[in-house]
Formats: sequence, C-alpha cells, structure tokens
Amino acid sequence: EGDYFGTSVNRAARVSAAAHGGQIVVSHATEELARDHLPVEISLEDLGEHHLRDLARPERVFQVRAPGLAVDFPPLRSLDAFPGNLPARQTSFVGRDKELAKIAEALRSAPIVTLTGVGGVGKTRLAVQVAAEVLPHFPDGGWLSELAAADSPDALHQVVATALGVPSRSGMGMAESIVEFLRAKYLLLVLDNCEHLLDAAADLAERIVEACPEVRVLATSREGLAVDGEQVIPLRSLGLPDEGADARAIEATDAAQLFIERARAAQPDFSTSPSDLDAV
Repeated sequence: EGDYFGTSVNRAARVSAAAHGGQIVVSHATEELARDHLPVEISLEDLGEHHLRDLARPERVFQVRAPGLAVDFPPLRSLDAFPGNLPARQTSFVGRDKELAKIAEALRSAPIVTLTGVGGVGKTRLAVQVAAEVLPHFPDGGWLSELAAADSPDALHQVVATALGVPSRSGMGMAESIVEFLRAKYLLLVLDNCEHLLDAAADLAERIVEACPEVRVLATSREGLAVDGEQVIPLRSLGLPDEGADARAIEATDAAQLFIERARAAQPDFSTSPSDLDAV
C-alpha cells in the first residue's frame, strides 16, 4: 500500500525510542555506511551496546556530533537503564501492535492484567515484550517469574522471591516476605504460566496488589485468575491473509513476517520473491 513494513522498520523505531529530545542517534549498520562519507565537522560518538525494547540482540548505538547540536544527554532509555531481570531474546518481536497498546493501557488502570490463550499462542513472549515497553513507567523495574517448574504453592512463592531477590524475614512466611518487600516498590511483576497453580498464583497476586498500590501484576495463564481488579485479555493466533491475497498482501501480514524472519534465521538465502509466494 505504498508504505514500509518489516523488522528493519521496527528496529529503527526501537533505536529512536531510546534517544532523548534533541539527540540524534544511529545504529551500527548506519554508522558503517556513513562514517567514510561525513563532512569533517560531523562525527559519530560510540555510545556502546544497548539492549533495546524488542529484547533481541543488543545494538551498538552512535550519537551524531556536529556544531550547533547538544552534546550532553542522560543515558539512553534502553533496558540497561532500568532494574529488572527481563531476558534478552535471540529473535526480534514481530506484530501484535494492537495487543501491545491494549495491554499497556490496561496496566495503567488495572492492578492485575492476565493474558489468556491456548499453549503456544505467544502469551509469554508478548508479556515480556509488554514489560519491556512499559518499563520506563516503573522506577523499580520489570521482573519476570517463570512458574512452569513450580509444583506447589511453596515452590511458587520461592520462585517469585528468588526472581525479585526477596530475603527471608524472621517470623514471616515467604508470601508475607514478598508482600512486605514490595510494599514500597513501584514495579511490574510478570507471573508467567500460572495455570497449573492457579489458586496459589491468584492468592499471591491478590495479596500483592492489596498491600502494594504501586505494583502491577501481569500474568499469563490458560484461564483468568478470577480475582478482584483483574482485567483478562484473551490472546488469539496471529492473523492470516485473506483467501486469494496477492504476494505483497501475504508478506505484509504479521504471521507471514514472523515466518519469514524465523525462516531466514534458519536459512539466510530464504527467498520471499513474489514468484515464490505465488507458488506457495
């Protein structure tokens, strides 16, 4: 439709979002293309590698320096500038822009937001990406607790405590220690894979938001936690092109973009020419 789309556009947006007003930054790829062709009064200052909000590989970022441009800025607003344990991913995040915006908006008003859906639909990846997107709004960071390996309520509490770095407190159970630790915090807690310990996860989440007004809980589960204040957001599979769509329309869909990126990661010469897509 005369527009740009794809992972390069998404990555450019991530680089831009890390900068501050008045600051001009470029990626490493751009620096390599431009460095031998710049006027003598313009230079590119290496700001080092930064994990951007797509949580894929780190990006080396450069700042443009030239007469008339401001020089001193705060650290880039990359994930490295905020506390937390959000994991870096080896692949970039593709699609689900509407869901990202909807979940981020829900976290502004609801103390608990739960993403539901069948296994493999992408709940975990989306939750972690949302956490990365909203991280600047939480001074005490974004923290991921992966609950899949927990096999009891006590184990669930221990997993959460370990993720947050909660010390054990004399005379308190682990759940109480978690709540006390979070009482004065302003952070986002991601509880991933709650379905096999739904009651325990719901109880802990409810206790946290009741006692810790500045904490938000983002949960993933095959069903909602059924607690007061929860907003449930069902997650569906990525959309497919309409029947009879042409090659360009197919390639523009999120599902096709995800497939193409993963295919190229496995086979760099993977082709998406119109003739190949029409053959499919």
